[in-house]
Amino acid sequence: MNPHILHDQLSAAVAHHIRHYLTDLTVHDLDTMLKFPGEPFLHFTHLCGTHLVRLPAHDSEAFPPAGKIVPYLFGQAGRVHICNQIADMAECIPHNCTPLAVHHFDGRRLHVITAAQAIKIARDHVRAVQAQWFLAEQALINRCAQLQPA
Repeated sequence: MNPHILHDQLSAAVAHHIRHYLTDLTVHDLDTMLKFPGEPFLHFTHLCGTHLVRLPAHDSEAFPPAGKIVPYLFGQAGRVHICNQIADMAECIPHNCTPLAVHHFDGRRLHVITAAQAIKIARDHVRAVQAQWFLAEQALINRCAQLQPA
């Protein structure tokens, strides 16, 4: 879906809820949608702005290669920690500020969901990403084993 159309749909559904920090929606969320077109996300709307939680694919640049530590927020982290933050954010946001609307963009369509559904989607996403990494690592181990002399 075109990011501008997606943003227009989301804005029409949630802008009236936001009393402060409307630029969360009009600037920051739009910027994220333009930078990562078609990438699934969760979106939480509350009186004081929005939170957009990206759901990047296992091979996304959002995750560093296995074993690499990169700058992250105010410290450093590897891909497992960064991935786990997806579920942590989805769980934390509804507890810190009551969402007035929660949406899920699945890569094709925008859906109205509950906070509980958002948490499940985030947890399932984290499990799926980490399962893909595990499968890739197992394939590499198998290839290396085949190269070992008998």
